Amino acid sequence: MARPPAKTATALKPAKDMAPPPEETEPPEQPGGDTNEGGDGPIIDLNDAAVKKLIKTAKARGYVTLDEINAVLPSDEVTSDQIEDVYGMFSEMGINVVESEEETET
Repeated sequence: MARPPAKTATALKPAKDMAPPPEETEPPEQPGGDTNEGGDGPIIDLNDAAVKKLIKTAKARGYVTLDEINAVLPSDEVTSDQIEDVYGMFSEMGINVVESEEETET
């Protein structure tokens, strides 16, 4: 009696309309957390010496001026949402954001 031919394994092919697995569509996380790419991350490096000095001075006097904030912001384009986040960060620290030092004298 003759044996039936042995079955061979065939590779499954993904359907054309199926999305690839997430690991193939999402970029890997970068070490170090948030970045400024896409406008989602923090734009002020809290470890920067100039930023630390600004925060220390601003806490001591209770306010920071817009010019002082602009001096420590990165030179590349900053969105209005990112600027609002920075203002919020100072507010959470109990630091008022003022347009100029003259505003604090009134």
